Amino acid sequence: MSKTNPYFKAISGLKKSLILNQNSSHLILTTSPTTAYGLNEKELFNLLQRNFQLLRTRLERYYNIQIKAYFRVATNEGYGVIHAIIISQFIPRSIIVNEWNEIHGSQIVSIQSINHNKRDHGRVSHYFTSQYLSNQKKATFVRYGMSKEYLFKGAVSEWNKIKKSCRINSTAHRNEWGYFTYKIDLEKALNLWNVRLSQICEIWLMPDNRKKVPIRPILHRKLANKRKYRYLVEFYSNPVNNKILTNREVKPETKCMTYV
Repeated sequence: MSKTNPYFKAISGLKKSLILNQNSSHLILTTSPTTAYGLNEKELFNLLQRNFQLLRTRLERYYNIQIKAYFRVATNEGYGVIHAIIISQFIPRSIIVNEWNEIHGSQIVSIQSINHNKRDHGRVSHYFTSQYLSNQKKATFVRYGMSKEYLFKGAVSEWNKIKKSCRINSTAHRNEWGYFTYKIDLEKALNLWNVRLSQICEIWLMPDNRKKVPIRPILHRKLANKRKYRYLVEFYSNPVNNKILTNREVKPETKCMTYV
């Protein structure tokens, strides 16, 4: 697997957290020999992935600590280790140790905050890719993954569009399968990507850009199609009755239908 793709995603997520002024940390979760006993490599890393998601759920449920986004790398170092960049508020190490020990049976846990500067971002991203995506005998990369919120929706397609616009046409040649390949002006592409990332983050920072709860169309259609509820649709369409609903002067059965 190419080291550029994970490195690019890891450092782009850190740049996004810098623009949005979000706290980011480097989290290391290990596996004990008793947990790994009798499991092959595939079963072990499936267990690691499930327990990592369970850790996120328990932190949010019991401590009101939400891990908003993460970039995760799993390696076969020792009995299986997860290295993750997490975007969240401050998490005390004692909480992580207690919860991970209950979930996965291991107390060896490390969490360090990441400073928002170019040197620290490059160091962490290079640590994730160079050490664990190289072919080492002691520790080899197994898989990596990230949450949808770590970058933004459509990030890969946006990057492909930028690469397409930064082609050097004079370097076009056919590969062994007959397709044209081009060299890319990487410096220009990275500058355009940074501009695009900052534009999207600025949109998120706008106060008027709040997510509105959409009307669920399935329930709305069911309500309109059922004959016994048709009179309610006519009732809501009348502006006089809408004022009554806002003043909460209706029966509880009718009032609950206003949320549909």
